[in-house]
Amino acid sequence: DCPKGANPKILARCILRSGIRPRPPPNSRSRSTMASSGGLVAPEGFKMITEGSASILYEADESQGDRGEPVFYNKVQVLNRDLSIRMITLFARQRARELANPKGNRAKRRAAFKAKQEQEKQVETTENAGIDPAAPAGVAASEASEASAAAEPASSSQGGTEGGTEGRDVGLEGMGPEELDAKLRSEAQTSGITILDALAATGLRSIRYYKEIPGVKHVVVNDLDPAAVKAAEKNVTFNGLSLQQVTPQQGDGCMAMLQAAAGGGRRFDVIDLDPYGSAAPFLDAAVQSVSDGGLLCVTCTDMAVLSGNQPEACFAKYGSMPTRGKYLHEMALRILLHSLETSACRYRRHIVPVISCGIDFYVRVFVRVFESAAEVKRTCLKRGYVHQSVRCPSFHLQPVARLNGHSYAGATGPVGGGACAETGGSFRIGGPMWTAPIHDQAWVGEALRDLEAHRSKLGIEPASGKGASSGPKVPKKAALRAAAAQGSGVFPPISTHERLHGLLTTVSEELEDVPLFYTLPSLCETLHCTSPKLDDIKSALINAGYRVSGFHKEPNALKTDAPSEVVWDVMRCWVQKRPLNKKRTEAEKSPGTMILEKPPTVKANFSRPKGGVLTKAKACRFPMNPEDFWGPKARARTVKRPPGTQEGGPQEAKGGDQAKAAKQPRVGE
Repeated sequence: DCPKGANPKILARCILRSGIRPRPPPNSRSRSTMASSGGLVAPEGFKMITEGSASILYEADESQGDRGEPVFYNKVQVLNRDLSIRMITLFARQRARELANPKGNRAKRRAAFKAKQEQEKQVETTENAGIDPAAPAGVAASEASEASAAAEPASSSQGGTEGGTEGRDVGLEGMGPEELDAKLRSEAQTSGITILDALAATGLRSIRYYKEIPGVKHVVVNDLDPAAVKAAEKNVTFNGLSLQQVTPQQGDGCMAMLQAAAGGGRRFDVIDLDPYGSAAPFLDAAVQSVSDGGLLCVTCTDMAVLSGNQPEACFAKYGSMPTRGKYLHEMALRILLHSLETSACRYRRHIVPVISCGIDFYVRVFVRVFESAAEVKRTCLKRGYVHQSVRCPSFHLQPVARLNGHSYAGATGPVGGGACAETGGSFRIGGPMWTAPIHDQAWVGEALRDLEAHRSKLGIEPASGKGASSGPKVPKKAALRAAAAQGSGVFPPISTHERLHGLLTTVSEELEDVPLFYTLPSLCETLHCTSPKLDDIKSALINAGYRVSGFHKEPNALKTDAPSEVVWDVMRCWVQKRPLNKKRTEAEKSPGTMILEKPPTVKANFSRPKGGVLTKAKACRFPMNPEDFWGPKARARTVKRPPGTQEGGPQEAKGGDQAKAAKQPRVGE
């Protein structure tokens, strides 16, 4: 009813009130889709979403306009899938290197195991000398680390063939990443890896895995919902793949894994678990059905449980009690790793973390699973408890066990005494949790080099500002479209390149052997003081002879091997430079005033240390959310159809795999 010459704002308001949305010009969606998806065109009645080298279809609902989105697709998880592709690619390369030289890998595993035994003996010696056994990165660990220095290039922080830089080049040392990837693609059908996407929904992740990861022989797309499996079959065919390459199957995720683990079944090289909610119901089956040395990729989105809002639920699911400390994101990762290790040890297996990340509203871990009775016995040395003060941010780590010669014994304690040394408050006990390293820095470094090679291939300026190619720079969107058009012969497009680069850069800067961290705002809040620059506190700790880093999920994290009393001494020296308000000092005793009453025993030097220790590579470390309401979508549900009706496409199927009952978590992309 609006006149033709009406103001555009008034016209838009009339359209919204009428409930009618203007349609795009004919074939406009088809042209834009074709440009970004390598020539694929959505059939009539369907819309198409393109991500990486894959495109999925979903039924168009014109009555809902742009709101008619597919129930299985979540843009937040694009980074999850991009990271997974990079890690599985590294695993495929590492597996090829290990298969090329199995004898060398066994020798390195034995050498690394002996080095660890020597390290543990030195730690035991320092414990008997009165050094705090709960400081894994303190004096004891720094002295003991010299014993394993010779074995460090040959193995990762956990030993074996799981990521040493020297072991990766044995037999294939002359090949660069692209040359090795080409070899893996050519041999994929004979010696390629097999992947199980146990909770696959409509198969977007699985299709991307097959098309973008070199050396993939077969991908199994499993989901419990028959409509989701039908949609996955349609998407596989739409992307030009055969059902023998990417095979959708309908069934329970645990049953699909246990059948592979049963006698005569072939275990999968890679298993991906990405449920809606907790992955705890699937961990036991997963550690059994992955091959020896295989890769497990696990996501958990139940952060309310892992972070401590529901501690009783966390203990029931993961066998660990959270503390709700400021380090909750890292503790969530360590609780999940503890649960994985516990499940693996039941079957004479153990895990070796490759990378563990807290991203947005979920945690994502990549671990390799090995069979080793000797390493299973050592698992007690990789667990511990945290004693968190209830009145201040101070915490102490309590190991579960210690190595006494060639035998194991329970650790002595309690660490830190029965009360907080700073405030006299009691401790809240959290754990048990994983206290060994949560990343393999060799893998992280290789992933970063791959990203830089990806930039160079597309002619895009690297994030560091260095190493740019001399040729003309191509705009980012145009470069990604060009890469998509070239197919799998080059690096696939990575839409989350900047954020993925920032994540991996921050992970590469973390201290490996220091569990948990402080946050600067919590320290200042306790003392009621003005907040210094984070680099000032880091400089003071470095000048005092300690190591310090950040954490990839928390911008204000202070991860250090300095004891808590040294951290508080640095803060006391800061307050001496910036005195508190008199009202604060005259108030009745609070935790802050009790801490400040003690004179500092360490004289803090806040000047910047020499040698560029605090210099960081240029990267987008903590980006803002790209749009509003950036979080998990609503749980998908299955629509109950009347008897005799035919199953529809993915728009009718509002559930994913997981569940025999409605109470179990549903999956969604």
